[in-house]
Amino acid sequence: MMKIFFTTFLSMILSVGLMAQASHRTCGTMDVHEQMLKNNPSYVAEREKIEEQTQQFAVRYDAERKLTVITIPVVFHVVYKTTAQNVSDQQIFDQLDVLNKDYRKTNTDVSILPTAFSGLATDCEIQFCLAKRDPSGNATTGITRTQTTVTSFVQDNKVKFNSSGGKDAWDRNSYLNIWVCNLGDDLLGYAQFPGLAANTDGVVLLYSSLPGGSAAPYNQGRTATHEVGHWLNLYHIWGDDGSACTGSDLVADTPNQADASSGCPSFPQVSCSNGPNGDLFYNYMDYTNDACMVMFTSGQKTRMQALFGTGGARVSILSSNGCVAPGGTCSVPTGILVNPSITTATVSWGSVGAANSYNVQYQISGGAVQTVNTASTSVTLTGLTPSSSYTVAVQAVCGATSSSYSATTSFQTLAAPCSDSYEPNEFRVKAKVISANTDIKANIGSSIDRDWFAFVNTPNQKNIQITLTNLPNDYNIYLYNAAGVLLSKSTNGGLSNETINFNTTVVGTYFVRVTGRTGFFNSTVCYTLRANISASNFRELPENRITYEDLVSEFNVFPNPNNGEFTVTFNSDNNYEATLKVYDLTGREVFAKALNVEEYVNQTNIQLNNLETGVYLIELSDGNTRSVKKVMISK
Repeated sequence: MMKIFFTTFLSMILSVGLMAQASHRTCGTMDVHEQMLKNNPSYVAEREKIEEQTQQFAVRYDAERKLTVITIPVVFHVVYKTTAQNVSDQQIFDQLDVLNKDYRKTNTDVSILPTAFSGLATDCEIQFCLAKRDPSGNATTGITRTQTTVTSFVQDNKVKFNSSGGKDAWDRNSYLNIWVCNLGDDLLGYAQFPGLAANTDGVVLLYSSLPGGSAAPYNQGRTATHEVGHWLNLYHIWGDDGSACTGSDLVADTPNQADASSGCPSFPQVSCSNGPNGDLFYNYMDYTNDACMVMFTSGQKTRMQALFGTGGARVSILSSNGCVAPGGTCSVPTGILVNPSITTATVSWGSVGAANSYNVQYQISGGAVQTVNTASTSVTLTGLTPSSSYTVAVQAVCGATSSSYSATTSFQTLAAPCSDSYEPNEFRVKAKVISANTDIKANIGSSIDRDWFAFVNTPNQKNIQITLTNLPNDYNIYLYNAAGVLLSKSTNGGLSNETINFNTTVVGTYFVRVTGRTGFFNSTVCYTLRANISASNFRELPENRITYEDLVSEFNVFPNPNNGEFTVTFNSDNNYEATLKVYDLTGREVFAKALNVEEYVNQTNIQLNNLETGVYLIELSDGNTRSVKKVMISK
């Protein structure tokens, strides 16, 4: 049954694959694949065999899957004619880092996935290391460099042979060969599926597609992720059938889609009746820009893992010692440091020269031991419990051997942020009632957030004290009476506690406003507010006195300079009458306007087209105090 299905799939590719519309991202893999299916009967037989093993592996996946992360030694063959084509070691290191993050789902941009697709993204448990030992057993950097007279290569494999201006492959049973060169025909890269000749096995990349290259928007290293996906037996996600909706990538959890995507589509992009979520254009095996491909699925992971299962086409790589330097010692990792947060902790350690990966064991106090594997010398543990004690230890994995685990290091996760149950309360009319003599916790969630609370004093406890403590940022407090008149304030700087002491004979409702100094907030950490009432007087504090500047804040003029037409805006913590006047520099009044100031945001438009070019003073006054700004009129 499998042979019939796969033969049908091959026939479909041959009949419609060449009709696919050209995309700006050009991958040459399927061109090579289709030509071989047409002209090489042994390749057809080998592909059928590989597909049958893949499907059998999928059935018994839980039993077959490897208990440790698969590590693939990589050699980069840089074949260059110009200096620009001779990519730097750092670009190669960056490219390897992209591969490791993408195949382990540690790429931070996976966060762009919509909720509908986030559950499909998976850690493929495959990682890559630069070879430390060459096929002859000698030490190597994992990078070869070959100067050529060839201006550009195409998908005819000439870059893979010394005799045609390229570089011979290393043993494909122990290494992934990646050639980096200048490609013609608008190619970004191409790869060889499992099942073809050993001396051409590997991936070819356009040199400028490596991270930092000039092939924007395809210069973030995702061409390598895409082509290595082909090398690991993945097809294009749309099945290479043009827009016919009859193709398949032989993966169950990738939606059927019509043709390749391009650019950075908006979600959802529906085709082939795959609504409501539509095409999985975030997938590495589509044709979108580098910045928009961020994931593999579990079904794709199974296909790749099958290559390393019993009878798998690339299983020999599991016994490769390409990642172990000659004479290297698998030492116990040292220098372990832990940086914990609320539900995560970043663990780092010193590099072990012979190691190609590391096992990190951790456990909550009294809990089960958990293990993660990484090719890096740091890992971020996730899903931790806030305010809890943990221990962690690290082991080096050096090919077929491993070191002992390091001594355990203890750490404590941070406390969880509090939950603000009082929102929305950004205006006095939305103030939330709180109990007197009781601590409450809330937060300032944005730069424009302000919190209003209401409480009452009693005939026996009239005097009021407001305290604001545990400040995560520079916050201030203000006290108002029932009519919204500002009575007192505390505006200490930094994280200093704020206190208002207000002794009164008036019994009734009072309001407290908590606000951050301009632009200051913390959306996760709460402050503590307490409204105390007492029969005894509180000591009056000088800093609680109210000035006009407390009534009018953020007094702004825009545009400034202007042509005589401008807008005045200011915030107010009260309702009152005021006057806005404009003076020239001789002190002559040239404009006056009465204002009914309202609580919160006020705005008034001024037209002074008759005034000459010059500097003028704008005064906002309540009759007792004033605030002044300069404005420049230019014509």
